[in-house]
Amino acid sequence: RVIGSEAGGESAGGPEGGKAGYDGHVKSLVFRIGEDQSPLVLVCPGLDKVNTKRVARSLGYKPSTVQLCSPQEALALSGYRVGTVPPFGHRTRMRTIVESSVF
Repeated sequence: RVIGSEAGGESAGGPEGGKAGYDGHVKSLVFRIGEDQSPLVLVCPGLDKVNTKRVARSLGYKPSTVQLCSPQEALALSGYRVGTVPPFGHRTRMRTIVESSVF
């Protein structure tokens, strides 16, 4: 799981992966990750906050190498404005990770 607070708390769905806080909507966020700053799309529940430290650790990267793209960079990479980025079909080929609670 890569959502939750920086202090380690879980999302509204809880540590068991329940969906109490999941309303069926998802969001696709565009990040730069790793030393080479490769683009990455993270698909997660729309109501939850992403913990970038967990994203980094779960993928084997240093937390300092993960950053959310600016709206301009997300548009350039995906071909879509922030708030309309789909989970696939982007202008640039990007690795896509789907947070487990989406399923």
